[in-house]
Amino acid sequence: MRITLGMASLLAGATLGWLAGLVGAQEAAAPDRLTFDWPVPGRVGVRERTEKKGQTALTAYDLVIERAADGRRLRVRYENFRFLEVGGQDATRPEVQERIAQATAMAGALPAFLIAPGGGFEDAEGMEETVERALDGLRQGAAKEMEEERWAALREMMTSPQMLAQMKSKVGDHWRVWVGLWAGLELAPGGVHEAMTPLAMPDGSSLDAVVRIRHDGAAGAEAPGVVRLSAESSLCGEAARAALGRMVKDLAERMGRTDAPPPEEMFEDFRRDFKATAETDPKTLRPRRVTTESVATVKEKGKAAVAQREVHEYTFAWGGGK
Repeated sequence: MRITLGMASLLAGATLGWLAGLVGAQEAAAPDRLTFDWPVPGRVGVRERTEKKGQTALTAYDLVIERAADGRRLRVRYENFRFLEVGGQDATRPEVQERIAQATAMAGALPAFLIAPGGGFEDAEGMEETVERALDGLRQGAAKEMEEERWAALREMMTSPQMLAQMKSKVGDHWRVWVGLWAGLELAPGGVHEAMTPLAMPDGSSLDAVVRIRHDGAAGAEAPGVVRLSAESSLCGEAARAALGRMVKDLAERMGRTDAPPPEEMFEDFRRDFKATAETDPKTLRPRRVTTESVATVKEKGKAAVAQREVHEYTFAWGGGK
């Protein structure tokens, strides 16, 4: 089930990538256009509160904004990553820091984002190095006793072009909810944008995905000039269930498992619901606060349905950091 929910998470990342592409593809129209304009060079301090599988964590990091080598795009990289709380415990205490040193090092090696002039996510720079660090940590920890043949298969799978592309999309989810979902969208207060379009899957198939984006008006008197935007999407039905089955079967075969049932027989149901809310400046898309909630529900044949909820809350301190 852990592998199954992991695949569901990748499927969710693919959905977010499509949502950002849909919004960015719209024609620009002046007055109500949500415009990307981050400072270059610049820096913003971020605090991120995460809840996943019943576990909570509070992290902090800086985002450093600079011009990319090609002179056209922006490069946004992480700096000063640290854990502040883990499971409700103060993670700044020396004894806790010692226990989470490896996790801190791995998390701090996140790839940089390459951002198009209009605010869309284009690429993750250094993804291969990030994967190698993650594999090294895995080999020293959870996979320490894994047989060499299975470990080689896992490494091959994790470093394959298809998996790297999926992971790049997944790490880009941060940027998409901060900026990419909204950038270039023409939407007045109270306005709603809703659409359905094919979503390309790693195996070459496609799914119909739905998104509803809403402009909820001013964020409140305490944040003048800031508006609240929200987005919802759902992925469910026979096609989604079959796509998850194909992804899990492919992973099992790469790991040397030959006893996996046909994809159409693996699952009775799969559903993934996603919500995001951003409080942001419509003239620059410099966010003040962003929250996301994702719920993936999987029902294997003959078993009870299992749901995994993941929540992120980001707060931004512009001009802050370090």
